Amino acid sequence: MKLTSDTIEQLYKHLHSGAEGLSVLTARQRIAAQKKKANVKTRLERELRLLLRQFSSPLMLLLILVVTGDTAIFYRGNKYK
Repeated sequence: MKLTSDTIEQLYKHLHSGAEGLSVLTARQRIAAQKKKANVKTRLERELRLLLRQFSSPLMLLLILVVTGDTAIFYRGNKYK
């Protein structure tokens, strides 16, 4: 069990950094690596997924069924007037 913390030099070595921070090249490489891992979706994709998820709700399906049935009854009732 280690009771003391690492020296500052050991921390810099572990973090691949230095007293002045990351070099510009290292920072760019890390940012590029993070961007590759990021799962960025367009606004259209996000909104379409949200729209499709709405129809997986039983309440939404019931609402669509009721509105469709009500509309059919309304138009059938007004057919002969």
